Amino acid sequence: MMLNKRALYVYQVSATFFLISLILNLQPIIITTLYIMTFITLYVIIASRELKKISKEDFVSILSISPNPAAINHEVKIKGSISLRKWRKLPVKIEVDSGDLYLVRGSNVWTGALSAGREILIEFTAKSDDVGIRFIGPLRAAVFDPLGILVKEFEIYPRTAILFLKSSKLISQPIARSRSRYPSPGLSKNPFIGIEHEYRISLPEIHELQARRIDWKKVARSVEGEVYVKQFDKLKRTDLAIFIGSGFDLELPDNGIVEAEILQQTLLVTLSHIREGTRIWLAKYLGEGKFATALLGYGSFGLKLIEAEDIPRNLQIIYLTRFVDEYEITAIKQLVESRRIDLILIAVNLGGELIKYYGREYASKIIEAEDKRLRLNADQIGFQYSITDIERLQETLRRLLSFKRRV
Repeated sequence: MMLNKRALYVYQVSATFFLISLILNLQPIIITTLYIMTFITLYVIIASRELKKISKEDFVSILSISPNPAAINHEVKIKGSISLRKWRKLPVKIEVDSGDLYLVRGSNVWTGALSAGREILIEFTAKSDDVGIRFIGPLRAAVFDPLGILVKEFEIYPRTAILFLKSSKLISQPIARSRSRYPSPGLSKNPFIGIEHEYRISLPEIHELQARRIDWKKVARSVEGEVYVKQFDKLKRTDLAIFIGSGFDLELPDNGIVEAEILQQTLLVTLSHIREGTRIWLAKYLGEGKFATALLGYGSFGLKLIEAEDIPRNLQIIYLTRFVDEYEITAIKQLVESRRIDLILIAVNLGGELIKYYGREYASKIIEAEDKRLRLNADQIGFQYSITDIERLQETLRRLLSFKRRV
């Protein structure tokens, strides 16, 4: 609890004049300022008893974002719903932190009296010009006493990640519903297990006995008179998390922000795995040892981002980084120890991008120096690691996801 800005200003001014008048022996000012400070002090003691009884558990809140992920320069609708479980009437200020987003329409602040049974809606639209993970929230509530002198603040809903992408193709990719009798995570959208939709077995004649026992509508196709049977591979389902580390907030003259390219390539590789039921967490390093996490999902309308406060234990993690933040190595070690994860570290060398703008000889020296720096930092963690560049990142990720081994 604390004084609001106006009451705090009045108290500070009164205290200043009280000290000045005390030195100059100005009795009328001494009495007036002393009365004001005494009144505020006593009122805070009395009013704080009621505010102490109020907690964030008394609030019911929902924060929804649509669409998520979203395309850059397209509007995102944010809707917050807040209500009280009890209490008759409370002067409240509700605010949704818009973060790095631009407000387009509506307001992210509501002020008024909130009582039990009354639902307050905050609706506004926002957008982002940059590709990457942006955040909306937290949703905060400030409760005032009847005179508005004392205020108690709560964070009643945490920050929520919004993924902004360059291409809308990754966002909206409608799929047919599964007709499988066994809709288990990790199974294909069709009744068969697997994601390898290749036709490898050729049967010379359709009328052969072995061909008659096959349901051709499900597993085969005929091209120029030759029949091919679909042979399915089992999906090696492994839940994993992909962490975007430090050093990717750079802007290249031709390719835009590096983080945007990293995210785009990562999603292109992992999209098929997400559609098949693999749970993939996407996390971003925020600096100073902190991470923000969200779960990638796939529904009838394409890719979606699901709120997740943390990642589960015993998870495989692919960690992409450039080791720019001084606290990152310590944060990675703590993450490994606390979650007991299987870490696959990928250090991205951006030196190859310099070849486009400088001579090969000069760029080669930068690549060599950067490679040495990345190896020195990676060696401190004590896990196996790979070093790649932007052009080979997709292939590196594809091998890791397909064969579950270091490359």
